[in-house]
Amino acid sequence: MHDQIQFHVGTTSPSAASVYFTMRDGAKIVSAAGTFSGPFCEYARTLPTEFSVQLATHPAREQSIAESLIIDPCFWSPTLPFTYKVELQLQLESGHEISYRGTVGMRQWHAEQKSFYLGFRRTVLRGYRCHDLCDETIQRAHQQESALLVDPAGQTAYEAADRLGVGLVVDLRKAGESLHDQIHGLNWHPSAMVAMVNAEQLSQIGSSAWPRQCLLAQCLTAESQHSEISEPQPEVLAIELNAGERPPAWLAGVEQPTIALRRNVSEDQLQEPRRCCEMLQAELAPDFSLAGYFVSP
Repeated sequence: MHDQIQFHVGTTSPSAASVYFTMRDGAKIVSAAGTFSGPFCEYARTLPTEFSVQLATHPAREQSIAESLIIDPCFWSPTLPFTYKVELQLQLESGHEISYRGTVGMRQWHAEQKSFYLGFRRTVLRGYRCHDLCDETIQRAHQQESALLVDPAGQTAYEAADRLGVGLVVDLRKAGESLHDQIHGLNWHPSAMVAMVNAEQLSQIGSSAWPRQCLLAQCLTAESQHSEISEPQPEVLAIELNAGERPPAWLAGVEQPTIALRRNVSEDQLQEPRRCCEMLQAELAPDFSLAGYFVSP
């Protein structure tokens, strides 16, 4: 991730995908060069191809961008976490030169009514909170077919989740002044599927700055009222539940995907996090059919 550059996934289809880069501060790009190469995957053999990066104009914004067209793209998923290597050289109107070398991924991930869709297939997130996002934890989560609920982590940890194929829900409620930087960083990582924030943070961000790869979730509690949902409405709701609590009845009627976060789960139960999530799902049914279930100590 580069602090000054924004990464975007544009139009996608099974046969082609466009990716492009802009300057975060709106600076004009006058020259662009580089390569977008891949795919690479930890669990599959691939035949990497190199695609050029060229200067272009965004059709809607009339903004200069550095763009690459990827033929026969491979999209990231926990099962097959495809990534691409980027080498980028940008010349700005101010005369400054910006270079970047790193790894990114493309993902077909969106919210529609009450559900998540990954690669156009309905997906239910199930996972657990961890406080140490290291390679060992990520590998174990992949083996357990679990996502992870995490606090903000370093780029190395996010890159490991990208490479090893583990979806992340990132809790940004304590991000403080780094909130915008944290959201900007998550857009580079296909493993970052949802970012949790509070109502005040949503108003600070503004809908125009919401990330496109990572969905934003407003965090609520069992005592929250429907009127507490922010405007503009978040893409996702996350409801924290203590032992024995259930979501408020009004939540069954909302048209956004909702994630349940059960707290105070015993360490013994957390040894089998997938089973814990399935038990939580069964406990809340049939009143609530949610888009995600997470458990936490």
